Amino acid sequence: GFRAPSMSELYSSTAQSFNGAIDSTRCAADALGDPNTGRGTVPQASLPSGNPCLLTQYQNFQGGNSSLSAEKSNQWGAGVVWSPLDDLSLSFDWYDIELEDQIALNSMQALIDNEFRQGGAPDVQRLPNGRINAVIRPNANIAKTETDGFDVEAAYGFSFSSIGDFRTSVQWSHVNEFERDHADGAGLRDPDFFDPEDRATLAVNWALGDFSANVIGNYVASASIASVGSAVDDYTTWDMSVAYATPWNGMVTVGARNIFDEDPPTSTLIGSPFYSNSLHDVYGRVPYFRYQQDL
Repeated sequence: GFRAPSMSELYSSTAQSFNGAIDSTRCAADALGDPNTGRGTVPQASLPSGNPCLLTQYQNFQGGNSSLSAEKSNQWGAGVVWSPLDDLSLSFDWYDIELEDQIALNSMQALIDNEFRQGGAPDVQRLPNGRINAVIRPNANIAKTETDGFDVEAAYGFSFSSIGDFRTSVQWSHVNEFERDHADGAGLRDPDFFDPEDRATLAVNWALGDFSANVIGNYVASASIASVGSAVDDYTTWDMSVAYATPWNGMVTVGARNIFDEDPPTSTLIGSPFYSNSLHDVYGRVPYFRYQQDL
């Protein structure tokens, strides 16, 4: 595989952000810090307010990088589909992907840890008192990412003449390995905030004449942040919709995402809990109306 950097990745303007990380250098020098790892020697919940070993939001600047080179990848996959019955299908797919020079933002923690190991780095700017003023993190060619996993799906359809036609499906995705080399000399390792290893979807569809309905369950497994010993719980939401096919080739659909208004799980970090906006959302129940017309 091959992907050249986009115009946005090359030339987008610099944007200010505030992301969480531990100041490894100051933590290592603190009485409650480990001088070898730059991490606290006690749980985050036991650290006093303002301690440098606490996960803290630091100013950082993100933007384009005109020096980016193209991404390259080697990947392979294998799959099998088996239908033991006319209305039943089972599938299994395996993938293995290796990305080189992947275009992405280096994590805040990786940059700060790299500065700690090297005894200084130009992308971590500090004030005279030693506190972090800003971290410069433009788009970069991360050295390498390796991942593999599999997807499993089972689908079954059945019918009751007076009730209607039903189709059910279950999908499960599992990430077996996800490691990244940030070109900082530490080699391949798990990201600090690793996306959940498991996701699953259960779908039930019903149809009778011009009417149909769908119920979809979405599951995201728990995730952890190794550097601070924090985690977010698993998350399950349900979506529902009802549709009517009009005589003039239209379709009217009324439904809601997250119909039970489930809040996203927050971290177990005491004092500064947060939710993961890359995994969950805070919109809650979202009703919608949709009309489609075939011309």
